[in-house]
Amino acid sequence: MRRVEYQLRGGQLLTEISTQAVSMNDNFTLELRESYVVVQLAPDFELTPTSLARHWAAVIEFCRVHNCTRVLSQATNPRRNLSTLDAYDSAKTIAGSKLPLKIACRWERYEPDEMTRFFQTVAANRGLEIEFFPITQLALQWLGIQEGAGNA
Repeated sequence: MRRVEYQLRGGQLLTEISTQAVSMNDNFTLELRESYVVVQLAPDFELTPTSLARHWAAVIEFCRVHNCTRVLSQATNPRRNLSTLDAYDSAKTIAGSKLPLKIACRWERYEPDEMTRFFQTVAANRGLEIEFFPITQLALQWLGIQEGAGNA
């Protein structure tokens, strides 16, 4: 496994490659598994326009560097502080990567609602697949990943 650390300096995303997983100021980590990326959001991660812009920039760069398009996002009790326009902009940002990403979200204590479905629709209209799952096994199946095949 390789570790990639990201920093923002002067608005520029810098990359340094080492080993293991990536830490983003304790807000989230990125880890490359055999055939997919695991994004672990910090407990009580707050979804805001700023946090999502940084998050999506790091996910896009990590996926480009590692030539990987399947992403498992994990979170516990994420909080959302977004307007409908913010959700629209966020969906446009991640879908605008031009990567054929497929993102499975396994977020504990998060109930997808109308804004979640709006975000998914905007993303889907731009070619990005994103779904929310109650258990990890279903998320991995949707991503086409078989547990125990060097992916755990």
